[in-house]
Amino acid sequence: MTTERVDGLPAVVQEPRIPAEISELGTITDPDYADLFTIAAGGGWSAEQWARAVFEDALEPRKGRLVWGGLLGLRLARGRSAESVAGWRITGRGDGWLRMSADGRLISAQLIVLADGERASVATFIGYHNGLAAFGWPRLSGVHRGALPGLLRRAHAILSGRGDGAAG
Repeated sequence: MTTERVDGLPAVVQEPRIPAEISELGTITDPDYADLFTIAAGGGWSAEQWARAVFEDALEPRKGRLVWGGLLGLRLARGRSAESVAGWRITGRGDGWLRMSADGRLISAQLIVLADGERASVATFIGYHNGLAAFGWPRLSGVHRGALPGLLRRAHAILSGRGDGAAG
């Protein structure tokens, strides 16, 4: 993994493969889509702190709800709570990881956030429920892959106390 900085913030890379120990944290059997993004960033923040910073603080809530609930049809909880992150149910946690899940008419989705003090990662697992999902998600996944690196960098800036992701 490269550790070069972008605009003064740690770089984010899409990992070429998902290690088995991460895949095993998910409960979607044989996912139709999976990816893993990692930011080389210390700080000692927990997986839940990273999850909340990425999906509640760095991402505008209306945008997340529009994509997740509107376009993908995921059923999300309302408001912030100890049992959910950005409406995604917390369905598992352990030392250094947190699993969030959401189901809908088109897909089942899981986001697994990992943090080990030196880096943080977000793994995405998608299971299709029908042909419409198989047609639609590959087109939307480009938006996902384009947005996640910026969200991780903004989350790092937020957790570091540097605001909205601007360097400095």
